[in-house]
Amino acid sequence: MSELNKKYEIVFKDKKQETSDIFSFVFTKPDGFNWAPGQHGIFRFHDYDFESDKGYRVFSFTSVPEDNILMFTSCTYDRPGSEFKEHLLRLREGDIMTVEDPQGRFVVDDYNRPVCILARGIGITPVRAILRKLDISGSNPTKMKIYYLDEGGEYAFEESLRHIDNKIPGLEIEFLKSLDTLQDRAEAFARIIGNEGLYYTSGTAGINGMLIEVLLALEIDKTNIKADNFIGY
Repeated sequence: MSELNKKYEIVFKDKKQETSDIFSFVFTKPDGFNWAPGQHGIFRFHDYDFESDKGYRVFSFTSVPEDNILMFTSCTYDRPGSEFKEHLLRLREGDIMTVEDPQGRFVVDDYNRPVCILARGIGITPVRAILRKLDISGSNPTKMKIYYLDEGGEYAFEESLRHIDNKIPGLEIEFLKSLDTLQDRAEAFARIIGNEGLYYTSGTAGINGMLIEVLLALEIDKTNIKADNFIGY
């Protein structure tokens, strides 16, 4: 894993619009910089001072090291007028940012156990990296269920996610439009699988908290639950 607190320069290559308000940003991958699928890093602009912004953001990696690129994906609607986000959207090929501190516990440790992943909106970003790793490694999980909620029906990475879903027998991805349905799916999985499974929830802190309470009420041990909280800024 990469050295903590060390800044690595990354060079902007391209931008891709995933939905009406979600964009992926592609950079060169620095030598010696690595991360585990599901982790995030701290991103800053190189030699740019912000007057009204803290000057950095934490983004999940949506690529994997084997891609030989570094990609993260961000929502642009979360806080209109964000100086950082506005500067991000104005990036040109060759512009430089820095990345540091790949970290986070939102990593699938054991594919021999059933896995349930609950993602809402931009919370799909660390999941995309997890699935990309499965795809290129040829691994087949024992049982992996991914429930991806977007109330507006705009699913980032939808085409590639469906492609991976069709390739891997032990994987099933369901695209949802209702929070009630997401909760129902979480309850149904937990009632059948119980503490034999691993549970991952990725989205806003409020949604994650609600889903964790659902799982705890069904006597899922907290050691079997991991959450990745996304904070709008």
